[in-house]
Amino acid sequence: MESMIKSRLTIILWVIVTLLVVVIILLAIRYGIGPFKKSDSYYAVSLINGGLYFGKLAQWPTLTLSDVWFIQQDVNATSTPNLSLNKFTNLFWGPEDKIKLNWDNVVMISKLHPDSQIIQTIKSQPNSGLPSPQVAPGSR
Repeated sequence: MESMIKSRLTIILWVIVTLLVVVIILLAIRYGIGPFKKSDSYYAVSLINGGLYFGKLAQWPTLTLSDVWFIQQDVNATSTPNLSLNKFTNLFWGPEDKIKLNWDNVVMISKLHPDSQIIQTIKSQPNSGLPSPQVAPGSR
């Protein structure tokens, strides 16, 4: 009889511990804590097909870029390539502003410095979601 009570208490204890762990994980996901934190920083992601994308990186539950930008070369350029930074959503097929990436296709991930030329260009775009850069008087 006493062993039966101990086994039931052990089962109840394991159920309580399991529920607590699940609740903690769900709260971490909901509020973006720990490995579930979403980054406000921009990253450059290079893929094996040569694609180079810029955006906010999330690594859970899948590797995802949001607020996605990419560099496009003007095909009419003859001697000096004309490069432009374009919003991913502006492509003719109208994709959402999110790319889910396969880790096997990623060559490099690099966090961009807040003062980088890419970030400054993104900030200068209308509706970029970032505050416009503040230029100090006499700095130009």
